[in-house]
Amino acid sequence: MANILIIGGSWIYCSNLVKSFIVSHNVFIYDIPSVNTSRLDSFKNNVEIFYGTLNQYDYLIEILDTKSIDIVIHLASSLIPISAFEKYLEEYTNIIVPTVRLLPYLSKRKIKFIFFSSGGTIYGSTFKEPVKEIQKSSPICYY
Repeated sequence: MANILIIGGSWIYCSNLVKSFIVSHNVFIYDIPSVNTSRLDSFKNNVEIFYGTLNQYDYLIEILDTKSIDIVIHLASSLIPISAFEKYLEEYTNIIVPTVRLLPYLSKRKIKFIFFSSGGTIYGSTFKEPVKEIQKSSPICYY
């Protein structure tokens, strides 16, 4: 049974992911202190939630080590497609840089890392067919 740490696991789209993982894995969630965790109420007995920011590097390392984490799934983001450039700069400082700092440690410990980034807006705003990764990009925002 793998030990999975989901960073940003309290958000609305994560509850189904958590629900599917708790069947066969030990699930731990790391999220910001102000997040609403009520979406996880139905399986709170099956997950352990830690509160902090990605800038709390030592705390994250402690969790990875004490819980013997095998897989990290990174879902944290504060951006939405209408975010302003200033919000992007906050994301860079509070999410991107701390994540990049964490990667060498994960590699050293051979912890698998899955990073989810919703990037549909990179291809424009309307589609007539499913988008292929080789499609020419036409970003409509900083997101």
